[in-house]
Amino acid sequence: MVKLTDEQKAMLEALDKIPDEEIDFSDIPERPIDWSKARIAPFYRPMWKYFSLKLDQFALDCLEVGPAGGKTLDEAVNKALRAQMFRIKFPVRVEKAEKNVRRIRESPEEIESLYEIQKQTIEDTLNKLG
Repeated sequence: MVKLTDEQKAMLEALDKIPDEEIDFSDIPERPIDWSKARIAPFYRPMWKYFSLKLDQFALDCLEVGPAGGKTLDEAVNKALRAQMFRIKFPVRVEKAEKNVRRIRESPEEIESLYEIQKQTIEDTLNKLG
């Protein structure tokens, strides 16, 4: 980052003291901000921290072949942890999903359509989480 000179700092301090009402914005055209193509943190990559972790064989088996499985065991563990953190952070959404599961059990004809909707929702959530 470039450091400001004393002259630049003095100029900024003088500008900061001017009230907004005295600033002439007439030469700046008002344009609405177009958010249609905005994306949330497109270049964000989570930082990794390496540490050892002991897991029992059952947990390893579930991670490798279960629905949380990823390309590597690291990805599978991360996906499972992020899914659990999502359940903790957004309990209302999880509660709605659980209600859908109960409804599926009560009416088997809805199983296929609700399964696809929930599958897509879970995939979207996991993709957003990383």
